[in-house]
Amino acid sequence: AGGCGFGQESSKPSAAELQEPAAVFFNVDGSISEFPSPSGVFSPMKMSQYRLEKLLEKATEDTAVQEIVIHFGTPLISFARADELATAIKQVTSQGKTLTCHIDSADNLTYWIAAKACPRILVSPAGGVEALGLALEAVYIRELLSSLGITADMLNMGRYKDAAEPLTRDDMSPESREAATSLLFELNRLFIDGIASSRKLDSRVVQDLINRGPHNAVETVALGLADEVRTLDSYLTSLEERYSGGVVANYGKKEPEPFSVLDLIRLLSDGKDTDKPKDYPRIAIVPIIGPISSTPDEGLIPGMEMVQDMALNTTLREIARDDTVKAVVL
Repeated sequence: AGGCGFGQESSKPSAAELQEPAAVFFNVDGSISEFPSPSGVFSPMKMSQYRLEKLLEKATEDTAVQEIVIHFGTPLISFARADELATAIKQVTSQGKTLTCHIDSADNLTYWIAAKACPRILVSPAGGVEALGLALEAVYIRELLSSLGITADMLNMGRYKDAAEPLTRDDMSPESREAATSLLFELNRLFIDGIASSRKLDSRVVQDLINRGPHNAVETVALGLADEVRTLDSYLTSLEERYSGGVVANYGKKEPEPFSVLDLIRLLSDGKDTDKPKDYPRIAIVPIIGPISSTPDEGLIPGMEMVQDMALNTTLREIARDDTVKAVVL
């Protein structure tokens, strides 16, 4: 997120503070971590959702920013985080800023974010809305295990405890199906109502449009799911001509400074800044993302986000003893 994907990139400086009226561009695409992850000396830090939301807030309050443009590729985040991101984006219009969003071929999640957040949606001529509605898939491997001479021996403590079912059954139990259907029904209600409310359409109409999808770009606009068929490049080019500050693609990013030995030491010490006073009041943010493990392993998948329980306990104890920490966000 936060990258630039248009051809005629502004040649004007993209400093942390804008001097002339400008548009700001964000590209929301791919895997987006919830919080910033540590970066090494040779690996730049990727934009996190937390950072993106803070930059949106900053741009909303920046008097030099005349318009915010967001292009949605295929963001890979959960529905809960998608709802949070849509809410943050929607706040842009509360300060009277112009907000324009652009989509290519939008799937369920992508279109849901764009529809909930954006008063104006542009769609690529070769794109459209590919939202087909929500579904649930479950994989059962009891027969596969049996063919290998393996039998899973699991103890279920309750009718709705279905975590072991993929290993012990060939299909859903009635209780598992009941729970899954209930969850899917509620998610679908949020999905349809979110689109209907923002696009000012009846929920039954939206449900019918989703059932009849996908829709190409022209159909998407005709059906009221978007506002204009237009390429991202042509729209950004028009903004370059409209605003003297052009289009800023790396808003909030400071100009690079000479790299010193002290900077290297800070990087190798997890970025701790030794110049800051030790006794100023702080709020501690403790992210708990992924499975909580009792082993120091990094998980089955390299790079997988997870929490080591003893490390978490140690962190919380250190925070409790730190008098400068006045509040904790867990």
